[in-house]
Amino acid sequence: MLITTMNTVDLSNRTIWLTGASRGIGRAIAENLVSTNANLVLSSSNKDSIKDLVTKFSSFRNVIFFPFDLSNYNEIKNTYSKILSFFGRVDILINNAGIGIFKNLIDMTPEEFDKTMSINFKGSYFCIQSVLPEMIKNKFGMIINISSIAAMNNFPDGTVYGASKSALNSMSSSLREEVRQFGIKVIDILPGATATEIWDKESLENYAHRMMKPQDIADVVLSAIALNLNPRLMTELIVIKPQLGNL
Repeated sequence: MLITTMNTVDLSNRTIWLTGASRGIGRAIAENLVSTNANLVLSSSNKDSIKDLVTKFSSFRNVIFFPFDLSNYNEIKNTYSKILSFFGRVDILINNAGIGIFKNLIDMTPEEFDKTMSINFKGSYFCIQSVLPEMIKNKFGMIINISSIAAMNNFPDGTVYGASKSALNSMSSSLREEVRQFGIKVIDILPGATATEIWDKESLENYAHRMMKPQDIADVVLSAIALNLNPRLMTELIVIKPQLGNL
């Protein structure tokens, strides 16, 4: 948890929907958000890891769990309908779920391409489309997209992953101009190397000492939420890199 005044952020009567909540950065974000008194919706497509999530957070009265397939449009819509039945609206959407399949362009299969784009971009797009009408109606909302430094800094074997994150950022830039008149904030957070399961074992063994921790990114997310409660400003893009720079 943050050890600053950000720890006292009070989001009572607000509803937050977090995707990819069961592991890594998403899990750390969830752990931070339970301190805010918000209604918290935790989603994950990994049914095994979400069982542990339920065990961890079920004692909090304002937390509910909806596993769903982020690549399935109908499941996204059905999940949002369930959220509405519980809490009436989503005030803050955090698109955190993502996958990384790292291969050179020649070796990437059509199925791997589609899966990466569906989860990293398409799923986030349709989650946003689901929550946006109520946000516009209420003249309030935050959409936080956890992207990646790979959208800005290219690296070998990252053609599809980088493209999916670049698409997410480009969509955010246009959306931001569509909805700022309604008091809605669209915030892109681009983390650099962070020690999560997206890395293979060898990379973690060799470079984890240089990487950020999931908690570091979670603290930035909580800080961004607190800062953007100010109706006069919007932090549009936050880039976070390890102190020693890119790997």
